Amino acid sequence: MAGLTGMGIVFLLIPLILKQSRQYSHRSGDLHHTHKTPVPRLGGIALAAAFLIIEALVFIFFPEQSDAHDRWVILGSSMAMFGLGLWDDLWPLGAKRKLLGQLLIATIVCCLGVGIQTLKIPFTDKIINLSAW
Repeated sequence: MAGLTGMGIVFLLIPLILKQSRQYSHRSGDLHHTHKTPVPRLGGIALAAAFLIIEALVFIFFPEQSDAHDRWVILGSSMAMFGLGLWDDLWPLGAKRKLLGQLLIATIVCCLGVGIQTLKIPFTDKIINLSAW
């Protein structure tokens, strides 16, 4: 149900964002982008908004779902990564600076005790223990 709600939010917001982004948020001519025409750069806002709304709904209706500390760390780091990507879309950071920002955010998440312990291979029953990493 959360997935469908998120998809609905995105489908509602994308047309509004595209209408607004036609005015000022196109960027072209980057070395790593090969688009023939300018591309709007604000579509991620709809995804971030859907994520925040779904998180708020889960927090309100299912507060026992997970550890509050982990939830806040994941929410904050997700928004930090989103902010870094949005900044790069509007004012290019360059690959090295963007990677440094991503590594800094990931390091903070690890220092706050949140990590991936296992990895399940899709469509199989195989689970890989990642705790040594």
